[in-house]
Amino acid sequence: MKPRLRFISWAAALSLIVFSGACRKKTPVASAPPPPTVAAVPQQPAPATTRTEPAPQPPRIPVPTPRPVEPKATPPVQALNERLSSEVQDAYFDFDKYYLREDAIVTLTSDARALKIIFVDFPDTTIVIEGHCDERGSAEYNLGLGDRRASAAKDYLEQLGVPVNRLIAVSYGKERPQCTEQTEECWQKNRRVHFVPGETQRKAGTDPED
Repeated sequence: MKPRLRFISWAAALSLIVFSGACRKKTPVASAPPPPTVAAVPQQPAPATTRTEPAPQPPRIPVPTPRPVEPKATPPVQALNERLSSEVQDAYFDFDKYYLREDAIVTLTSDARALKIIFVDFPDTTIVIEGHCDERGSAEYNLGLGDRRASAAKDYLEQLGVPVNRLIAVSYGKERPQCTEQTEECWQKNRRVHFVPGETQRKAGTDPED
């Protein structure tokens, strides 16, 4: 072969190779498709926290303050009787006697002090001195004896300064015994003078004598 032809052949082959390489280089490499565009989902606002309102309470009704209970007033007669029972004692006598023995004088002296205070505390009242006897003897005799005993006690209290115009002497004789046994001890309990409110005597229907 001639040198010229050989050169042309080599040149053609070389061009073919170069062309083939160029074609291979220009073949685009398929790239991975881009990921699909995800539409942005609008964020919903967080739900507001629901506040649980407390159940309405019924109106509080104020409890009325109880009024202090005032003690009931003690009736004057009852109050006076309680004072006499606790502060004034009975005076006792010997059988068939109305003079004041030593123990009776001591008792009436103490009674005089108590009666003066009682008359100040109860300015509109009177005190009845009851004369009593034991069951021996007639009813008529004992009424007289009881009267002398009550009068003896009244006179002595007057000497000690007790207002005599507020003392009333009465006699029940043997009609109101304190003890009913037929013994000397029981009879001694019945020979006495006893003090009660004047109002009690008037309510009982007794007409006391001055």
